[in-house]
Amino acid sequence: MYYRALWNNEEVADFGGRLLFGTHSAAQNDHDLAQLGNFLIYSGLDARAT
Repeated sequence: MYYRALWNNEEVADFGGRLLFGTHSAAQNDHDLAQLGNFLIYSGLDARAT
């Protein structure tokens, strides 16, 4: 469980960083935003998870 949570937090940081600091295409940004949303829901940090 610990390593799953750690992995999820790393994914949130990775996709968040890509969106904030990356210079990618609009399609890539849409994909990264969707992935970030999925990881936030999984972690329980997204209000839609309740």
